[in-house]
Amino acid sequence: MYNPDHFLWEAKYRPTTISECILPSAMREAFVKIIKEQNMRNYLFESTRPGTGKTTCALALCNELGADTLFINASEVGSVDTLRNDVKNFASTVSLTGSIKIVVLDEFDNVSDAFQKAFRGFIEEYSNNCRFILTCNYANNIIEPIRSRMLRVTFTIPEAERIDIMKQMTKRCLDVLAKENVKVESVRIIGELVKKNYPDNRQTMIDLQHYAMNSNGVIDEGILGVLKIDDSVGELIAAIQGKNFKTVNAMAPRFAADYSNFIRALYDKSFSLVQTSSIPTLIEIIGENQKFATQVPDLEIHIRYLCVLMMAEIAWK
Repeated sequence: MYNPDHFLWEAKYRPTTISECILPSAMREAFVKIIKEQNMRNYLFESTRPGTGKTTCALALCNELGADTLFINASEVGSVDTLRNDVKNFASTVSLTGSIKIVVLDEFDNVSDAFQKAFRGFIEEYSNNCRFILTCNYANNIIEPIRSRMLRVTFTIPEAERIDIMKQMTKRCLDVLAKENVKVESVRIIGELVKKNYPDNRQTMIDLQHYAMNSNGVIDEGILGVLKIDDSVGELIAAIQGKNFKTVNAMAPRFAADYSNFIRALYDKSFSLVQTSSIPTLIEIIGENQKFATQVPDLEIHIRYLCVLMMAEIAWK
């Protein structure tokens, strides 16, 4: 059966064990202890930064514990009916193999108050044979009765381990490129990519695949110029989110000279920052702007128009 995830490196090369995860040493040791002692609790994995490994670690834990696992992207299918049907049916039965059952509710901070209130009682009701792992970016969006029932793990990286974490991610990127038969002129290029996205390892892998697909089999120094555009795009998105037209107006000329790389970077960076409900609108706005880019007499105005539409019509996380 066709599975688009097979073509996405972030999914294809997602770690399946804690030892493969890129983590600070203390956090890795804590997870290894859970696996060794088979002492699984209910956890809330939180981080205000995307791509830091919350979901990956949750799935790796489930895998190494040999758990029967139900994974739900709560931001997409987090209805009360999902809770009452799928989660209840899974959590209320004993595993046929005798292993622990774990429900992973990803992006839990995006579910409704009704869902949270209904879920609160599930934690105790099914405590005999089921555990829950919730992931979130903003723990304050989760009601206190749920937070108080979970052990909270904050995915942050101590400054002292920052360089080591980037080295780990650089090595992973090089390993992936070797498996995909993509050559690299210099390790420094990959290091710059990791540094640009740090600590968002998911975005690094997305960017790596994008550059590799457009490299004719060799990633060279040319992408360093693209990385500079990406940095500026991040600043532009922040101005769009803040409805700061003065900054948007001033930045537009930077991107007119390399529109194709700009529009791709804008899409890639914006996609993970918008509310799920706004993704179709984002694609429509960027797609329409791209379609007419070769026809407009003034590309700088065209870029400003794009930014104004995003200000007015996009709901951000």
